[in-house]
Amino acid sequence: MKRIAVIFFALSFVAFGFNSCTTYEEGPEFSLLPAEMRIKGSWVQEAMYINDQLQENTTFKLEFILQKDGSGTRNTKLENSTTSDDIEWKLSDDKKTLLVKKPSETEWDDFKILRLTTNELWLEEDTGILGIWQLRYKKV
Repeated sequence: MKRIAVIFFALSFVAFGFNSCTTYEEGPEFSLLPAEMRIKGSWVQEAMYINDQLQENTTFKLEFILQKDGSGTRNTKLENSTTSDDIEWKLSDDKKTLLVKKPSETEWDDFKILRLTTNELWLEEDTGILGIWQLRYKKV
């Protein structure tokens, strides 16, 4: 009986430990897949917030295709036109920031990751005078 109590206590300690450790502000609390595995794929923008206000009927959309090898594509849609750029991407050392740049550029654009699950990605960018943008994506 004493052994069962010790095992139960150990399992409870591990479970509470996982709940208190989260990488992203909006979750998930725990994931078995590393961030690199969750972030690769095709992401389509579902919603856009500027300074915490949902933007209705926005004509601006960013879409990402992130390959396993750190390459990818960024599609920028503005009204009826779409621009497609080859990109390089990587995660910051602490996995809290997505860094993106064109291969010909030296400076990285940085997006703070607020949420990263296998099918949801929330990114935040401080654009300065244009405010704080939050872009919410779903995986397709």
